[in-house]
Amino acid sequence: MRNFFKQSFSFGMIPVMLGLILLAAGCAKPVGPIAQDQSLILEYANTDQGYSLTYDASAVSLSVDVNEDLVESPNFSFSEGGSARVQVYPNPDQLAPRDWLDAQYQEYAGGWYGEYADVSINGRQAGLATVSNECFIQYAIIPKDDLLYTVHAEICSDNLNEASNAETEKSASIKAYKDILNSLIIN
Repeated sequence: MRNFFKQSFSFGMIPVMLGLILLAAGCAKPVGPIAQDQSLILEYANTDQGYSLTYDASAVSLSVDVNEDLVESPNFSFSEGGSARVQVYPNPDQLAPRDWLDAQYQEYAGGWYGEYADVSINGRQAGLATVSNECFIQYAIIPKDDLLYTVHAEICSDNLNEASNAETEKSASIKAYKDILNSLIIN
């Protein structure tokens, strides 16, 4: 009998049996799915320019360019194709986002040529300028004092890995970009 007890109820079975007894008695309740591992979510913070954001390192790689004024500009490359860049521009005349954008495209197209909407991004008034055809191009322009914070994404079908999966990959890249944009915090 003693051998039977040892074989049937090894030490590893005690917690399982106890859990089943408590669950049946109503003393324990299932907690639902365990939260997804967030260990691949990384933060980029630029304290000099006063912003931070997060990105999923499993879908995005980060490189940082430094210009002649030693100002950092992070560039995010999406594993499914395309990229996004964060830049901060001086805005001494405190132009509205649409006016700044029109000035940027004046020489090339007589002003911004795509869709434009005034929106809120993380509680800040912003402009969102989009062109979506074979390429998804979007500027998010967020004014703060005498600066304009911009997030510019370009995701084109010819940048994507395989033509047969181009739309799926384009959607995954757009989602990765929007996740970055929606995490942007300006101090």
